[in-house]
Amino acid sequence: MTFPFPWYAYLIIAVLCAVNWIAAFFEKMKLYYVTKPLVLIAMIAFFAYGGGYSGRLLPFLIGLVLSLLGDVFLIPQRTRYFVTGMGAFALAHLAYIYGFSQWAISWWMYIPALVVLVIMLLVFNYYIETRCTDANLPRFQKRLFKAYGVLIGAMALAAWLSVARDGWLPAPTVIAGLGGVLFMISDLMIALGKLEKRIPKQRFLVIVSYHIAQMFILSSALMVNQGIQLL
Repeated sequence: MTFPFPWYAYLIIAVLCAVNWIAAFFEKMKLYYVTKPLVLIAMIAFFAYGGGYSGRLLPFLIGLVLSLLGDVFLIPQRTRYFVTGMGAFALAHLAYIYGFSQWAISWWMYIPALVVLVIMLLVFNYYIETRCTDANLPRFQKRLFKAYGVLIGAMALAAWLSVARDGWLPAPTVIAGLGGVLFMISDLMIALGKLEKRIPKQRFLVIVSYHIAQMFILSSALMVNQGIQLL
């Protein structure tokens, strides 16, 4: 069985993730904020090592770098930094969407994807307007959440559309799709927290789903680029 990253890359990333997740679970904020960017730096280094700086993989590397910037901007507990971090992640999602789109699909496949995206947007909009009326947030931030919801939903759908992309075998397709869904779940939990619908151990759940999502997306792209199919 061949893996897209060398074994020691998984070990290093796993150790950094474990430390960061433990810090998140026990609310050790100094350790959490120090180790959080280190995880993305390690992912960037190993993805570049795997050829992520060129060809079809470059948009995924750009998305990863933008995600690192988003992580850093989300550390300060101030609105302007949070909005800037959202902007960085929005650009990251656009980079991932473009990355997946480099493997073409038939145009009619976008029709059901668009229907699903519209339904997701309507549900998200309904929830914000009816269940989050007491949230102490400026109106413009709620609108930003709605726009961001479109992007993260589109990225998750772009990942799942790999089922119809040339060269995408079942394993990388499922891994990419799960990565897109986990990324969406992670971001939705952050939005719920800002809308005063915080869930228990939210920080821990957000960071775990986020890191797994990033690894799934990157691993799937490397698998396709390197012609790897897990059995």
